[in-house]
This record gives sequence, structure tokens and C-alpha cells, in this order.
Amino acid sequence: MEEFNKILIDELKLLFLKTRCPSDCSLEKLLKSINPAINDNQLEEYIKICKGKFSDFRYNYKKEILKKARNLESHVRNIKLEEFESLLNDIITENDCRQILASHLSCVYKESFEGNKVALNELTNFVTKSVLIGIKSFYIPNVNVKEELNKLDYCTSSVRLQSRYHTNIVYNMD
Repeated sequence: MEEFNKILIDELKLLFLKTRCPSDCSLEKLLKSINPAINDNQLEEYIKICKGKFSDFRYNYKKEILKKARNLESHVRNIKLEEFESLLNDIITENDCRQILASHLSCVYKESFEGNKVALNELTNFVTKSVLIGIKSFYIPNVNVKEELNKLDYCTSSVRLQSRYHTNIVYNMD
């Protein structure tokens, strides 16, 4: 069971890098891939646990994004929001992406990740767009950061990162 939980947490982190609100079907597929003998009661319970983990992941990601946006706010004060949007691509670096997503990237097989510029670019784009949402929330009333972040799955839906345990369940999921 300990091995199951260890693999599950890593695969959930990898899934978060692809989507912030996975379907029950995706979670069921993931759980059955890790443990094909899982029964229906366990499956139902674990889906609830997975949803709780994703809630935590989203909360922590939003917190990191808003912290980064606050740190960049001084750059925005003298620049129109539209102009800042174009500058943001130069401001948010791969290192920012790695720092903000550090807990999720910790479960990635490092050698394959370092050679995967496409995934890193997609994740950096996702973080950049996320920070822009955070900044907009300071200036535009009624911006729901949580909802806006959940709309960014299109940025990362094709991200394919290998697991450090080489289980690669999420890697092989469509």
C-alpha cells in the first residue's frame, strides 16, 4: 500500500502539470493503472482523496502565482497592463517556472525533463499566463483567479513528462 501511495502522489503531481481539474474517469484510469485489483469501494474513496489532493495543488499553485504577481506588481505601476502583458514573456524565466512548479517537478525523471524543451516551454507559458491572471486580479474587479487558472489546461494538455519511478502512467494517458 505504501508503494501504491508513493506512485499515486507522483502521478497526481504529473497529472496536475497537464490539467488542473481531471475528470473522475481520468482519476479512475490512473488508479486502476497503479493497482488493477482495486475494488469499487476503494476506487470511490481514492477518487475523493485525489480530488482533495488536486484542491490542495490548485490552492498552493494559486498562492505561488499571486506571490509572484505581487513581486512583479512594481513593474506594472508605470506600464499599461497591455504593454506589461507583452513584457511578461521576457520577465518570467524557465527558472521562475521551475521554482513555482517545484513540488510537481520533483516527481519528474530529471534526465528526460532536461532534454524536453517543448514541455518546459509549455509549462513556462502556463506559468506566464497564470502570473498575468494574478496581476490582472489586482487591477480588474471580479477576476476569479481560481476559475481563470482552471481555463489554462490548453497550455499544458500535451505536456508529457516521465515519472522518476518510470511508471509513466500519466505520460501514456491521452
